[in-house]
Amino acid sequence: DVAYSNSMIERVNRTLKYRYLFPHQPRNLYQLKELLEYFIEDYNYKKPLAILNGLTPDEAWREKKIEFNKNKILQEAREKRLEYNRSKRCDNCGF
Repeated sequence: DVAYSNSMIERVNRTLKYRYLFPHQPRNLYQLKELLEYFIEDYNYKKPLAILNGLTPDEAWREKKIEFNKNKILQEAREKRLEYNRSKRCDNCGF
């Protein structure tokens, strides 16, 4: 058994690198600092995470409770997707 794992922080590091640093490629320390400040704000306070049942890390830390029904969310997404697909029929082939 693994008594200690750093997989959680490695996930944060991966998100930082692949969603923020690599796409923006900061050219100096000032740009890097600005990007890191944006990342911290965005990651902790704005983006909900599936692993936290749709909470942001800040909300999870503060133990905010939400109603989370995965099956209901998936069913609603399926219905919206079907409705969208039906409304975008191809004139040439009828599908």
